[in-house]
Amino acid sequence: FVVVKFLSIDNDEDEYYEVALSKWLQDLDENMIGSILWPGDDSTAGTLVRTQVNAQSNWSIHTVEVKRYYDTYFHARKGLAGIIEYASAYETDTEKEMGRGKRKKKMKPIASSDESDNDQHLENQFKKKKPSIPSPPAIHVPEASTSVDKTSSHKYKRYVIEDSSNIKESKVARHLDEPRVPLIRVRTPSTINKGEVSGSKTKHNPRYERSPLSSKEKLDPPIRNSSNFVSADFHERFIRLEEKLEDISSKLDVIIMNQENLNRSLLPEKSVINRPSNLPFLPLSDIKSLEEFEKFLSKDVNLSAACYYLKSLPLGNNEKTATSKLMTQLMTNSLAVHFNFEGHNPQKAMKIKRSFKQLKLWELFQGVMLLKFPNSDLSEALNAIRNWLRNAAWRKQD
Repeated sequence: FVVVKFLSIDNDEDEYYEVALSKWLQDLDENMIGSILWPGDDSTAGTLVRTQVNAQSNWSIHTVEVKRYYDTYFHARKGLAGIIEYASAYETDTEKEMGRGKRKKKMKPIASSDESDNDQHLENQFKKKKPSIPSPPAIHVPEASTSVDKTSSHKYKRYVIEDSSNIKESKVARHLDEPRVPLIRVRTPSTINKGEVSGSKTKHNPRYERSPLSSKEKLDPPIRNSSNFVSADFHERFIRLEEKLEDISSKLDVIIMNQENLNRSLLPEKSVINRPSNLPFLPLSDIKSLEEFEKFLSKDVNLSAACYYLKSLPLGNNEKTATSKLMTQLMTNSLAVHFNFEGHNPQKAMKIKRSFKQLKLWELFQGVMLLKFPNSDLSEALNAIRNWLRNAAWRKQD
């Protein structure tokens, strides 16, 4: 494969280069100038070269200059592109006229304002000149104006782009079908002060421009609604957290109670009895304090803790004495007069008395006595508490 230059004929200043086959050459001299058989249809020349077809006798003969030999068609095409790029840029209009077979290289005149420039000035112009690629076809760009500088040695297109802010304003005006008006400035409340309000009519900053379709009044309601939603969500989460804490606290109380019971069974001599937390003041003196104590004993954890605490008090060695001392610790005589063990029938009694055995206090009494006297059936304690409640009115009132 060879790259050849078609020598001009009839004073044609245009120069043409193309890839050919070395077997198409004829009468090549020492200056690498000779003749070549070239197909009459230029558009098929490239295909004939790639397929390495032999020259035909009916082809036309042209005078050419061989530039370089290549082993492959690919390298030959690459070398052709380099030679053309080094010599001159493509001329697309002429290429359309010539067809695919040949390409034209045209020397460009050197632009000079002073004909008396010396050779050094011309040499500097050649050094500064850079090879250019063919210009792409013109593309219509809306909102842009195109101008061509004809005086320059290189063709180029200059795009003058309008200001982006003006384009946005014109688009808004077209959509609203109204004349173009200055855009409204919208700022957040945190950045507004008196100085900015007074100078807003004279100063215009495009960074704070907003669409006239938006307004501050449309933004405020969602902000207020979101704050209310956050407050309600926080309150709901707080309630759920409080319920979980109460549940965990009750479970911990049960665990502590079971652990204390286990410790008392394993190490009775080292057990230490502490007053239960939140235990109401004893003895109870009125109905209100009794109701609070009943509420306290409604939890099994508190009931068990109170039993072990009262069992540690010095109650005596027999059930009768222990009953008297324990009841004295639990309630005063002024409160005991309102109770008896069974409770009176209102039709047979002048004064209605409440039943002691229906209270949580009775369960507390039994628990303490069973801890104190584990082998007893509590029959003696039952008779003792009946007598203690019956004789409360004749004892000293606190």
